[in-house]
Amino acid sequence: MGAPRPVETLAQKNARLANALGVTEDYLGRRPHEIGNPVQPKSFTPPRDTIVEYSFEWWFNYFWSEGRRGGTSKAANDEVRRFWSVATRMFTADSMPANAGDSEQINISGRGMKLKPAAQALDDATKQQMLRDLLALGFEEFPIAYRETAESLFAHQVTMPAVQANNQITFSIALGYRSDSRSWQAIQAQGIKARSHVPVLVQSMNMAQAWHPFSDINTANKLWFRRGAEDNCLHSVISIASKLDDAMYFPRIDDGSIYKFRSQMSAAGDLFARWTPVIDQSAKTTRASLCKVQLGSGDECYLIGSRTSILVFAFPPHFMAANTESYQRQLGAASPFPERGVGEVDSNYVLAILDVYRVHHGATADDGQTNFIKGITETKLDDVQLKAVLLTDDAVAAFKAYLAGLRAKIDQPHVYPKDKAGFSVTRLITDDAFAAPFRNRMGGIVKY
Repeated sequence: MGAPRPVETLAQKNARLANALGVTEDYLGRRPHEIGNPVQPKSFTPPRDTIVEYSFEWWFNYFWSEGRRGGTSKAANDEVRRFWSVATRMFTADSMPANAGDSEQINISGRGMKLKPAAQALDDATKQQMLRDLLALGFEEFPIAYRETAESLFAHQVTMPAVQANNQITFSIALGYRSDSRSWQAIQAQGIKARSHVPVLVQSMNMAQAWHPFSDINTANKLWFRRGAEDNCLHSVISIASKLDDAMYFPRIDDGSIYKFRSQMSAAGDLFARWTPVIDQSAKTTRASLCKVQLGSGDECYLIGSRTSILVFAFPPHFMAANTESYQRQLGAASPFPERGVGEVDSNYVLAILDVYRVHHGATADDGQTNFIKGITETKLDDVQLKAVLLTDDAVAAFKAYLAGLRAKIDQPHVYPKDKAGFSVTRLITDDAFAAPFRNRMGGIVKY
């Protein structure tokens, strides 16, 4: 018998895997729920065991991921200076590019940076200044020119019967949509607000700490736009979709900060083989499940499904929001998303809540999904309450006609995005294929 294989330490394993994958070692231990942004290979992240959720280091990651655009060759001289002021305070000299003074060669997005131990002991004023510098480099307050009224941002044309026989009219009402997993009672009590506007979240996420830029209420209440990601700030803005289909897309099934069971699943074997009792229990805490569906071909298969609630807003004409889509297009984004940004929305504007079950075609949101409206709950008791929000009888009639159209679509499959229609789910057989009696009588095929 040969000599036993040497026991590999965690550090040795990380070094070996990092070398094989071409990434920095700290990247291997990075988990989505511990950081402010999706994983970027070879970008700075302190080792996993040093990151405490919503700590200074966690928030530094969030602002750094956008602010490091100030270290690119496209940055202005003042941005370069401010960026390197932060970088040299936080990182060791040996991890800096040798030609750091050359403005054409200071894009460090592809380098692994080493955190200075001394950075842990920085005083609050210094920490805040660094985060403010990164905020200034990577974010900007939404320009006034891109703030518009609900009439232009959320216009929805509804065709309804006219008073005259055999005639129809088209009426415009301002409708918006947002996915929200909370109960209606919780929404009414807590409001619909960006995280920086919610006192309990401001405290629990450390936004009230002296080192945090959002500890200043004027800073926290601004609508911030991420210049690097070309999207709304995740913490000071809530996004409202102008189309129902787009709202159903969120939260993305590959969002690891929500659907944590995805990272717990084995990579080997078919979907049902990987769907263990532990995975099933974890998934159900996020309203996800294993579902059984029928395809257009007549075959049956098993896919991951998830449930969400869609809030349907009706906005008064004077309601203002930032036109994120238009600003993304102005910046040259290849695929601007039809969303609007606001700091908060009065829950009184919520007129209906849709119960939606989403069948996910593959492992990521980009694989597409088939949506099923399972039910509609109205939040107003009568036409009087509706008119208090919609203001006119015509608008009330238009909204009721709109809801009637949605009710006709209950339990009907709708593919999103439309270019994924080649994969056809025609019927949701069960939204809990793991439960008895399906557990022992599966049959059919497995998609992935």
